[in-house]
Amino acid sequence: MPSGCLAWTGATNNGYGYISYKGKVHRVHRLIWELECGPIRGGLTIDHVQARGCIYKTCINVEHLEVVSRSENARRGALHRWQLLREAQRVRQEA
Repeated sequence: MPSGCLAWTGATNNGYGYISYKGKVHRVHRLIWELECGPIRGGLTIDHVQARGCIYKTCINVEHLEVVSRSENARRGALHRWQLLREAQRVRQEA
């Protein structure tokens, strides 16, 4: 993980950390955000911000997280996947 990431080492599902807190199961990065920064409004989600060096679903560093719309989170995810494909193509062409 990049410098600054705080990796969750507990239970995971689909790559995200999970924890039981006050009788309810939470995604850890969302719970940490809410405890540190306040509630996440309806229709919004938490993005692990690539521009801050973080793409890891297990990172719980609030400085690597941002509240965004679901559509923005999906757009950023698609852009990241496209960048990975382009890099893989470049590496294959150089080999």
